[in-house]
Amino acid sequence: MQGDFVAATQVQNLTSDSQLAVIDSQISRRNASTLTSYAQSLEAEGRERISRLREDGRRAMGVVRNKVAASGIVEEGSPLIVEGANAANIELAAQDVNYETRSQSRAAELQAQNQLAQSGRSLLQAAQSRKNARNVVKGLKYSRQTADFKIASGLLEQQGARYAMTAADDKADSGRQLLQLADDRYKVALGEADVTEAGGAATARASQLAAYGTMLSGAADIAGGAAKLIPKSNPNALGEGDAAPPKYL
Repeated sequence: MQGDFVAATQVQNLTSDSQLAVIDSQISRRNASTLTSYAQSLEAEGRERISRLREDGRRAMGVVRNKVAASGIVEEGSPLIVEGANAANIELAAQDVNYETRSQSRAAELQAQNQLAQSGRSLLQAAQSRKNARNVVKGLKYSRQTADFKIASGLLEQQGARYAMTAADDKADSGRQLLQLADDRYKVALGEADVTEAGGAATARASQLAAYGTMLSGAADIAGGAAKLIPKSNPNALGEGDAAPPKYL
């Protein structure tokens, strides 16, 4: 059953591949979830940094205004330009932080999407491995059914051959019986012929004996008639009380 062993090995390998693919999918989904959380934390951190940066800028500018006001300088001209430049620098720094955090967050989100895509591919691979395993099992069942059919066909052919041999033996036995019957009839016919021949010989012998007896009877009649014709003066003639001489055939 080498085919069964090979099929079982294939099914086991495909099952293992499917299980590993499912595990990879789960890992990828966890990684995607982690990366999504990291991207969200980066955005929250960026917003917090921007908020602190702006707040620190406002406080610094307030301190400067208070110092300018305490010095009696009117906020016009150079001080106002300096304040505007400081505010612009603060907002520029805030936008830099926003860009940095958004870039990092976006990169993390892309990695999370890649992990989700990898999870989907792993699930597809697991499904394909399970499908291939089922196909191997179906192929094994079909091979077994085909083998069973061939075995059954072979058994039927063997049984048919046995029936044919049995029928041939029966015909041979019938032929031998007919031959023996013909031989027995031939022997009976020979016996009847012998009996007929023997009966014919006996009949012929009886006919011969009957003819011979008839001949003797005729001879006796002739002799009796001759005796009556002999004259009595004949010395050889028989007297009335004399015994007749014996007759010889």
